[in-house]
Amino acid sequence: MLIVLDPGHGGTSRANVGPTGYVEADGVLDIGLRLRDLLTPYFAVRMTRQADITVELHDRTAMANELQADLFVSLHTNGGPPEARGAEIFYSRNGEWGDIFHKEAKRVALHVQRELVAATGLFDRGIKTWLINSPGSPLHGKDYLAVIRRAKMPSLLVESGFHTNPQEEALLKTPQFRQKIAQGIFLGLFVAYKDKLVNATPIIGGPQATALQLQEWARKRGAHQRFIDIAPVYMEYGLLTGIRPEVLYAQSGKETAFGRFGGAVTPTHNNWAGIKVKNPKGDTPEDHEVFSSPADGVRGHFNHICAYVGLPPVGVPHDRYFVVKSLPWAGTVKMVEELGGRWSPNPDYGFSIVRDYLTDLLATEVPPADELTGLRAEVARLKEQNSQLSAFLQQCQKERAAFLAEADDYRNQLQFIRSYIRI
Repeated sequence: MLIVLDPGHGGTSRANVGPTGYVEADGVLDIGLRLRDLLTPYFAVRMTRQADITVELHDRTAMANELQADLFVSLHTNGGPPEARGAEIFYSRNGEWGDIFHKEAKRVALHVQRELVAATGLFDRGIKTWLINSPGSPLHGKDYLAVIRRAKMPSLLVESGFHTNPQEEALLKTPQFRQKIAQGIFLGLFVAYKDKLVNATPIIGGPQATALQLQEWARKRGAHQRFIDIAPVYMEYGLLTGIRPEVLYAQSGKETAFGRFGGAVTPTHNNWAGIKVKNPKGDTPEDHEVFSSPADGVRGHFNHICAYVGLPPVGVPHDRYFVVKSLPWAGTVKMVEELGGRWSPNPDYGFSIVRDYLTDLLATEVPPADELTGLRAEVARLKEQNSQLSAFLQQCQKERAAFLAEADDYRNQLQFIRSYIRI
């Protein structure tokens, strides 16, 4: 699938600026380059410009039309009175090819707007169309924006905040906020086209790793023994639910620091996924669900994901499960990458699970049985050697203490003799 990104303006078109020097042409180019890098593992991507050069309006859509792109996304920041704020998206309604792209453009715009607002915290101005109102003109009733009207594919024009608003300009001038914009747009496009992506990561499916592989990966990552020991239980619930166990085990590695915990959630919670109570008030231990046992915590983890993907829970679910079930997107999350903005407000959350945990897990090799036996024997030998060294060290410490006591006695006798001689 090919997406053409169009960073607006550039070159001789640099008039759109903020009150303290933000330049729209530069800001949206940076956003476009960041967005390109995020999209590239999943989509074919082309850009109308990758530097500060002049690209005429008709050349932007002409490039996309010639490439027969599947989607055209023009990137902008907005201008208006200082109080104007927020993000909005214009999309295809009635272009030079009629309204054939309207339905698809609206569908994609809804996804992108939702994720953009969630990622940035910008005020939601919604999605909209903008038509030419000029009776008698051959363009009357057509899309007003040329890059939308002339595109022979579904098209969006994304306005990511107002550079004329002092508060939003200050945000737009930071690389961190421009990254959030890119992440939000990316996640929206990912969700919109997830069913067409061959390299996305499904949550539902059979196991693609073994319990031994999970445990070997955990050991290599320095996991606590409790995390290593719970791996077979993840396999059991994976088979019960139809959810890939290695996906949730990788997520648990992220959530619990490989069973070391260390945050608001403690080992006594038996909570492997940081699941909160029905009505949390913050991020304290009391705000997180407590499960009756480590295995029951695994059941809770799978049940929670069941609410996301639309599968029935195992047994009676915890209270937070029903909160998720009431959300408008409940049952629609199919890919690990979609968990960003849902399980966690960070749009990179799901991608981090895949990138930083799951990929490494799936690449982990379990030593052959004879090698494994040898390694276990070596571990036992080292433990025994360590025990002997500990005993030897304790004996040395006792002998040292006795020596120091005897030395103190000699010093006392010597001091008595010296004092006697002086008399």
